[in-house]
Amino acid sequence: MILIKAMKVAAIFAALLVVNVQAKTFKYEVQDARVSNFGLYHLPFGNDINSVVLTVDVEHPESDSASASVSLEIDFIEAAKLVVKKFRLHEYHWGGAAGNYRGSVNNAWVYRQLNFEIPHLEPLYSHFDDFEFIAFVSESDSFTGAGRSDELGEPLFEISGRLIDVTPSKIVDIEKLKVNDSTLKLSLRNHISGLPTSRDSGIIIDSLWFGKGEAQLVIPTEWVYDFYMKPVDLIISKDAGSEIDEYFVSVRAINQDGEEFISDTLPLQQLLNDAYGDASSL
Repeated sequence: MILIKAMKVAAIFAALLVVNVQAKTFKYEVQDARVSNFGLYHLPFGNDINSVVLTVDVEHPESDSASASVSLEIDFIEAAKLVVKKFRLHEYHWGGAAGNYRGSVNNAWVYRQLNFEIPHLEPLYSHFDDFEFIAFVSESDSFTGAGRSDELGEPLFEISGRLIDVTPSKIVDIEKLKVNDSTLKLSLRNHISGLPTSRDSGIIIDSLWFGKGEAQLVIPTEWVYDFYMKPVDLIISKDAGSEIDEYFVSVRAINQDGEEFISDTLPLQQLLNDAYGDASSL
């Protein structure tokens, strides 16, 4: 036990050393993506798509929209994958928190150049936002890239849907407990994720409960720039005055400057009820 705790402290110390020098990469998938054709041109294949993934790299949570690196990958079922890199900020919205982004790709499918526009994107807080992406066939005589002219061209297609946070994460801490006479394994993830049914965010704890299966426990967060925080340590406490083992859960996290924060402390039974429903009391 002492060795395990020492290893956890070492891991937290290592995270403190590197967190303030690492950029943050967010990945979002367009949920229920819809493709619409309009204009003089038409897609030379069907509208069906496998996935649309938006990637945003941000150096610091207080950076403005111009410093974000934005790329988009569209996987059509009947066509070669389209990857749009290095979108550039065309104009600001909301005082720099959001903006209009443009990019271009040469020799895409049967077209010499396609220009692209994301009319509204808030790089750091895009989770659960409505998303719109428009492709244009460039009709310019000069193809020097990146949609530099305000003349984007003739519209080709539009993709719309809702952005869902799919940023990869890894397990940084594990605790095992005995709850209702069954072994419960809690595994803390190092990314504060957008929740699947709202724009809220939360700390995700994977749960494996013998006899009841797998689930995800969620501790809501309200920290400033919470998506940039990194959970590093599970804190499990027990009510010493209770006749039964009543556990409480909180999480230690660090921000981009290496400062530590502690989440709200919640009863474990409440988290299990939310995740497992009636099965948590059996």
